[in-house]
Amino acid sequence: MMYSQFHNVSLVLKWVSRTILMLLVLTTPLCAESVQIDALVNTINGSAQSVFQVLRGEKRLDVTLMMVLQAGDWLCVRQPKNEVLKDEQNYIMVTFGGNQSEKVTFANSPYLVKKRGTTASIPKNVIADTKKSWAEMFTHFLEEVQALTRGDEKGDEPIALSMPLLTKYGEQQLTSGERVLHLAWQGGNAPYWVQVYTLNAKKALLTTQINSKRMQFEKQLLNAGNYRVVVHDAKGQNVEGKIKVVDNLPTTLKQVEQALKISSISERDQQTLFAAWLAQRTTWRFEAYQRIVGKKYQPALLLKNLMEK
Repeated sequence: MMYSQFHNVSLVLKWVSRTILMLLVLTTPLCAESVQIDALVNTINGSAQSVFQVLRGEKRLDVTLMMVLQAGDWLCVRQPKNEVLKDEQNYIMVTFGGNQSEKVTFANSPYLVKKRGTTASIPKNVIADTKKSWAEMFTHFLEEVQALTRGDEKGDEPIALSMPLLTKYGEQQLTSGERVLHLAWQGGNAPYWVQVYTLNAKKALLTTQINSKRMQFEKQLLNAGNYRVVVHDAKGQNVEGKIKVVDNLPTTLKQVEQALKISSISERDQQTLFAAWLAQRTTWRFEAYQRIVGKKYQPALLLKNLMEK
């Protein structure tokens, strides 16, 4: 009897020790590879290249989306209004830890970034890997807005049906479970037939007809396995993409997601930063898209548009 109790206690202690060791292995790299930030730029209204600047010591820096700001930085808005965007006021929205935010305009510029009690820690590679993409996304956005403002003609040439989301970077991966499946495509002629098949099935698992180039299926249970997505248009064109549904994100990706979740930045900044970083892992772009589509703030909208096109 005593031996049995001792044996059970020993097993429990071994399990506890292994669990603690596993947690240490999983969390230690995150702490070592994180950087402290005092604020993030999460909305820019105006021309970032000419209107906004960050003064950091003797350096002048261009403002970009999701830019990390440090205590002591001065945010400068050099003109009160712009002629590019619908909202004429030039401004920057800055978020601090939690849901704290500040709107920086010409009226309260230059604005001094100060430390608050919610300094966040973000994985260093998330900032490094996405920095260039945020700058490019905003530049592309301004170019599109300016083209619309000028009334540039798109031309009469028909645009071939394509689905960059599922074809540009090969087979895409998605995590399993009950989820809403969002899809988007380019070109072609409405109406469109959209069908989702398991790999070798002849009968579609999901099917719908729609006139727009963007849609979502109602929440469905997606089990691990291989799927095909086929879009047909009214002119007989079709495009097919492949999805591999897996049980979970790989451990290395989940570590980064967890590191963002425990930081003190706002939940939507956490989600958008992770989606942008995940999109850099090319086979996970479709998963990243699922995570940000429908979010109605600037960084998420620009990221969504980039992945669709």
